[in-house]
Amino acid sequence: MGNIYLYLADPGSDPAIKMHTICKSSPEIAGILQPVIDGKRCLHDIVTGEILQLEADIFDFEIVNSQNIIKSGKYLLYEESYNWATKRAEEALASEFKLFIIDGISSTELKGSGMITAIHKVLWTASVSHLKKFLFVVRPKHLNEFSRLFLGTVEYKIVNCITEIE
Repeated sequence: MGNIYLYLADPGSDPAIKMHTICKSSPEIAGILQPVIDGKRCLHDIVTGEILQLEADIFDFEIVNSQNIIKSGKYLLYEESYNWATKRAEEALASEFKLFIIDGISSTELKGSGMITAIHKVLWTASVSHLKKFLFVVRPKHLNEFSRLFLGTVEYKIVNCITEIE
């Protein structure tokens, strides 16, 4: 395929923050970012600029016991936020872009929830859209499992910076 790229970064790290800055300044980039804002993980639609909080407050016991929460390690994440981001990603995939990004691949996706549906749609689009580029931001510790579960034999290139994408 040759149009799949992986960027290894943890949410909120300096490399992730720099990538988010680059995305904001380019109309040719679409997708979903996961910035940390005021100490909480959020989802950011690159095309519309909309931001939705992903991380729930662990001290709200009503939320903790809700069926609409995904528990991922020490984090509680709103399932509705992921549904919103997946819908936004689908809409963005139908738009004009040169680079599409799914940020924040973590154990949540590796366990079959979170942005899983969007990941599959991005990979399908990448298989038929050879002129467009697709970037997955993966936590370094999840690289091997992400590659095995999602990419299989698909060729990909690891980049150190979003500007390295050819």
